[in-house]
Amino acid sequence: MVRYSGTKFAVKAISEGLRVEVAKDNIRVTTLYPGAVESELKYGSSDPEASENIQAFYKAYEIPASSVARAIAMPLRTRRGSYQRDYATPYPPRILVGL
Repeated sequence: MVRYSGTKFAVKAISEGLRVEVAKDNIRVTTLYPGAVESELKYGSSDPEASENIQAFYKAYEIPASSVARAIAMPLRTRRGSYQRDYATPYPPRILVGL
């Protein structure tokens, strides 16, 4: 879990820095943090207790992959200068797209 969380944080930090660096060139950087996306990931733990907890979490909060796809496409279809910095879907946990 530490490696996963650390890697996710590193990607966010690099993306935020890149966003600032390339803004002068009219380049947008988008980050997406979807949470429990419908996938095979929920079956990946070999620890029985962790697996049970993950399954329960996904049962309560799983986001359809199609919702994530729409969240990814949204900033690509949005005209420059008319987009929100963060975008959230109605599914918990929220999908945030930083622009």
